[in-house]
Amino acid sequence: MKRIGYNSLALLATLAFVAIASTAFAATPTPNGVYCPDPSFLRMWNDYPQATVSLTNNYPSLVQYNFDCPFALTGWANKGVWQLSGDGGASKLLFPNLSNYTYEADVTLSGVSVGHLEGGLEISPWWSDDSGVFMCNVGSGEIVEWGGFVPSFSFSAAYSIAYTLGAPIHQKIRYVAGSSEPTEANPGTVEYSIVYGGLPYSSGIIACGPSNPLDPPHGTYGQLDGTKLGGSVMGGPIMGGSGAGTLVGTFGNIVFTNLDGQPSAAHTSSWGSLKAMYR
Repeated sequence: MKRIGYNSLALLATLAFVAIASTAFAATPTPNGVYCPDPSFLRMWNDYPQATVSLTNNYPSLVQYNFDCPFALTGWANKGVWQLSGDGGASKLLFPNLSNYTYEADVTLSGVSVGHLEGGLEISPWWSDDSGVFMCNVGSGEIVEWGGFVPSFSFSAAYSIAYTLGAPIHQKIRYVAGSSEPTEANPGTVEYSIVYGGLPYSSGIIACGPSNPLDPPHGTYGQLDGTKLGGSVMGGPIMGGSGAGTLVGTFGNIVFTNLDGQPSAAHTSSWGSLKAMYR
């Protein structure tokens, strides 16, 4: 029978915890820029090709989408998308299913002669750059996270609030997978929160569901491997209007916080399980 002293066992417990903390929480990448190629992202939808569209990129203090249509046109919408990058903007940053982070920004949608305008932060699945938006809709007033793969939640339905043109809103997404791949027993969780009109609102913590069983390479019960974070603005001027249309989507004070290694996302080994290794 193999024996070990309790002083040595205590040391092993410490070393085991350090090993877990140093290896299990190395999954979440950290962004350092914005990816927005033109025209594939800046004009992802392009019903108004004559319009002038630009992106002001001063990440992380400011990312701003600008749409200027100097004369009346007919059409539905243009849409611009930008995503976080880990190489200074050369490519989009792909987040694994095993990630832990918060992502937040101050968002304002404004404009003149606005016919349709919506936008907000995005958490898009691996198969799409055009879905999964934390949307504020100027027309309907709805504030909702929908599309993509992560669970949906409507702040308008839950709290009877509506977004209005030009109003600032703070949006925040918190995703926690923990220290090991999400499973049905221990799924990844997401929480959406806003500060609007000076008041805080939250979706509460929502568990992620299973993925398509035919798609095992991207994980399950979480956001899935290959998730992208960013923002989008979609809209157009008043259809058939006589004046110019200007749409602006402003994302200020963008903050990404890596939560790897925090106690709330840790799995620890019990003292009993460590002792059992040496019996």
